[in-house]
Amino acid sequence: MWNPLWTLAFTAPLGILDYGAAQFLWFVLQMMVIFVGARILWQSYGGALHNSWWSLITALTIAPTYFVLLLGQIGGLILLGLILFLHSVQRRAWWTAGLSLTLVSLKPHLSYLFWLAIVLWALRERRWRFVGGWVVGKFVMVPFLYYLIPQSTLNTGISSKVEMLFAHSTGRRQVWAQRWENCC
Repeated sequence: MWNPLWTLAFTAPLGILDYGAAQFLWFVLQMMVIFVGARILWQSYGGALHNSWWSLITALTIAPTYFVLLLGQIGGLILLGLILFLHSVQRRAWWTAGLSLTLVSLKPHLSYLFWLAIVLWALRERRWRFVGGWVVGKFVMVPFLYYLIPQSTLNTGISSKVEMLFAHSTGRRQVWAQRWENCC
């Protein structure tokens, strides 16, 4: 995966399961995020409850839905972060809105204009609880990452626990990990 290191906090627990079970769980999670999220957004922005099936049809007509579901991409978690953010802002729950952006930061290059707008908005409106929620969300992942990547292996960037999770889920050792172990 070509994602920032903190993405492991969300994806590594799936490595405990065998590959088929992890893939199925990931698919179900992504499907729930897309369809439940579409319905939540429909209702949050004034859609009638009896017409909420339109939100499901709309979700099915967007091409990224198929990429997320068929290819197993991480976009569903980013979508979950955006849905939680919009829902929290609407309810003026600034702390939760900031915390939800932790999920959006899983692929920051996809939302760089969003980040610029968020920073400018937070500074202009002086939403310090929002900023605090985002900072806490980022730093909550740090202890989990230190568990995955022990201090002794930080210089190579390869963790024996991450390798173990990969080997357990795929039945083979990472080739790239073998190359990096001897480089530094």
